[in-house]
Amino acid sequence: MTTYNAPQARDTEKLNAIVEAIRTNQDITPIVVDGENAICGSHRIAAFEKAWKLWDAGTEGWENTNEPTVPTVELMQSDIDAAIESVGGETWADLGEYNDICEAVYNTTEDAEVKAALKDQVI
Repeated sequence: MTTYNAPQARDTEKLNAIVEAIRTNQDITPIVVDGENAICGSHRIAAFEKAWKLWDAGTEGWENTNEPTVPTVELMQSDIDAAIESVGGETWADLGEYNDICEAVYNTTEDAEVKAALKDQVI
């Protein structure tokens, strides 16, 4: 199981809904990552970790579930550079909070897959 450093997940209702979606083999929106660091998707990451433990333990109800994996979209360096430049910064830290990072990347990327994965973070 791949793990990512993520923002903190706080909404247990949202987390449990995603776990259930994973259990029933539904498609989950990918998380946007820069190496091992996610810029969004804290609830999805936490849900995949919980789902993987349930699946791995053979918990009842998980028999017909595929092994949970975290779908990801990797940021290109050009997306990172454009986002940082859009705020007049020099590093990721200049972008501020995760929501600010997501918005900057969403507003500057030309990658449709990245934009789709970030849509629920900025709208």
